[in-house]
Amino acid sequence: MQKAEVEQQRAHHAAGAGYLMQFLEQEPASADAHLQLAGVYQALGDLEAAQVSLEDAAILSDSPLESEIGLARLEARRGYFNEAEERLVEQLDDGLSPQQRVQVLAARAEVAFVRGQIEIVMALHVEINEIAQGFMPPMVRLISIEGQQSAMLALLGRIDEAIAVADEISAQLQAPMDAYMNFTYTSIYNAANDRETYREWVERTLQVQDQLPPIFQPFIEMQLARLAIWDEEFDVAMPHLDRASELLGQSHIQLLRDSLGTSSIHVMLAELYLEAKAINDSRERVDAILKVFPANGYAKLVSAKVHVAQGNEKAGREALAEALEIWSDADADYTYSVESKSLMNSL
Repeated sequence: MQKAEVEQQRAHHAAGAGYLMQFLEQEPASADAHLQLAGVYQALGDLEAAQVSLEDAAILSDSPLESEIGLARLEARRGYFNEAEERLVEQLDDGLSPQQRVQVLAARAEVAFVRGQIEIVMALHVEINEIAQGFMPPMVRLISIEGQQSAMLALLGRIDEAIAVADEISAQLQAPMDAYMNFTYTSIYNAANDRETYREWVERTLQVQDQLPPIFQPFIEMQLARLAIWDEEFDVAMPHLDRASELLGQSHIQLLRDSLGTSSIHVMLAELYLEAKAINDSRERVDAILKVFPANGYAKLVSAKVHVAQGNEKAGREALAEALEIWSDADADYTYSVESKSLMNSL
């Protein structure tokens, strides 16, 4: 199992599956191994096999909550949003610890996020934050929970509110943790298409990047790539994008692949490749994302853009229609849904 985990971190998923199968030959009743194998199958894009492994884990485990959350996430990946929500609601019984309740509510927020229901996401974050006050360190809670509200507001185009929330949180942080909020500010100003202020925040991050954990490096690479793309220096952007791709595939972020929200980082990278005129690279990456997350509306939108760039407007319209179906219950001002409708009307 340890060897399998190492191979997963290297993104060598087939090798990881081989080690886990060897383990299960000796310990077929190991819920943990079935759970780990489900993650490997999911990374390989075999969602049916992943579901079987998760169901096995749920049956074998004395505490099946993690498996049930995994099944809900998998249902959401496949577009079964109502089923995912119902499964998660069923887990919210009185026997849960505060930490477990936060896990379930966070998964519900992920499902709502995929559907473009940002108002629901923010309401769940408020509930999560109240529960987390009982066990989570204040600084961690500020950044990981309250800080998300800024990004959510930006996705609704409510830029001034997003900045106000970010400012309030930043005022409570000390160096070097205050620099963590730099990435929130860049996401806000990117959503606002305020390139000058975005550039200023990237510069601030570069001044303190030696103080930041390695997990932030792929985001810095993507930011530098975005600046180069805006300057139409595509040959400068490409090494940054390739480095970000390498880091995202072989870092702690790889271990967060079960999270539905984490996929947005990979879709954003695919979109940046497209903007850098590397259409084939973008196509390869967005196809890989849709293999493991076929109901990812953002990936469908980027896929549509790739099709249009390749001159295939028919395929572009089909991808947009699929994205808009995923977002059929999204908030009216959800940025990506608005963009999809605009692009559809232009074709």
